Amino acid sequence: MAGLLIGIGGRQFLTGWLGRPNTGTAPTKRARSSAVSDQSADRTMFLAIHSFKYRGKLINPRIVKLFMPWMSDGGGAAVAEVNLKNATDDPNQFDEHGVTLRKSVADSLDAARPGENPGTFDYRVLGHLRGGTVVLVTSSSGGGSGDFEDLLFLQIRRSNQNRDLLLRWRRDIPLGDRYSGKITVQPNEVIIGPCDIPFQSNWKRTVIRWGD
Repeated sequence: MAGLLIGIGGRQFLTGWLGRPNTGTAPTKRARSSAVSDQSADRTMFLAIHSFKYRGKLINPRIVKLFMPWMSDGGGAAVAEVNLKNATDDPNQFDEHGVTLRKSVADSLDAARPGENPGTFDYRVLGHLRGGTVVLVTSSSGGGSGDFEDLLFLQIRRSNQNRDLLLRWRRDIPLGDRYSGKITVQPNEVIIGPCDIPFQSNWKRTVIRWGD
């Protein structure tokens, strides 16, 4: 039985078996095509979880913003899951005008009314947990002096129907205005450190346990 070993960033992972166990007959063309398709899908999933990238780029912050409730509403997320392929294929709704993508940070600039400062929304990737959940810190400003941050947990999974990648909301934790502490992501927990600057976000050291 043969497998394909791919290395990314100095790390190696087994994407899946190519072909079938040696039974004395060569795999059919359909079986080879299916194996290659599975291999490509596994690699796409791996990159999405480990680097929060899809089709070679960081995921558009306008897609991530769907999971964040309006600050004026104060409720929970109205969107629970997004088809990543469909959203990426919608260049009008999720256009990249005003979007800046860097190594692990993505920024977006919202349209502003005449005479008003534009709002902003950005995120930075902190790491990932077991079970395919990516941890982000989002930052949102309506154009004023406030810069409100949240700790956002998004699970990346594959659709059971068509194998498209899905982004699923798992949890978000408001960090407050200009949180300046240190956040550490480990395989099964996230540690939120106290703020470095007093009188900003009132945070003490907090440990968020995470299961698969």
